[in-house]
Amino acid sequence: MPSETITGILFPQKVATSDHEAIVEVLKRIAICCSEYLVEGGYLEKSEIELYQSEYLSRLKQGSGLVDFIVFLAESKVQNHLLTLELEVSTIQQILNERLSGSVYYWDFGPMPGKQSILYETLPEVMKICESLRCTATDAGDPGILHVASINPIAALVASAWITHEVTQNSVGEQPFVFTFMVGFPVWNILLQQHFPAK
Repeated sequence: MPSETITGILFPQKVATSDHEAIVEVLKRIAICCSEYLVEGGYLEKSEIELYQSEYLSRLKQGSGLVDFIVFLAESKVQNHLLTLELEVSTIQQILNERLSGSVYYWDFGPMPGKQSILYETLPEVMKICESLRCTATDAGDPGILHVASINPIAALVASAWITHEVTQNSVGEQPFVFTFMVGFPVWNILLQQHFPAK
């Protein structure tokens, strides 16, 4: 199985043949990686990991829709903290980004410029990856540049690697240069509504 190089998270060889269980396994790996970094950053206690991961996995397996782990975690933790959901997410993002040593760009200047990637049409696997990992792929005004954005920097890294793998494997035109972005909660919601309005 191919993997994302910074986190080592594996993803299926072919997304087109990946069933729901395979997607859930990738999301589970992202949750595990997030949890480990959040323990290192002092946000989670080791004793909390199993509880949050089992609740998250249970929610994913129920089939009630895919949700990003840090949104799930923030929704769970906000009940115990005096922060808003947006601030809780922001706290988690800062810790994860520090652990990733700034490998992911941060965008919080309003909606990202550009339009949905043409790859959604020419390579439907890209849309499936983005929908599954709650990311978006945006052409940045040049078909050779692709912006992959998520609220979760780890999910964004995995999506970027997975999209690059799919483009290379399927030889759809030239391989785009992929920039990976973490976006704030409001921007992420706008992007998801623009890219997947019926989801």
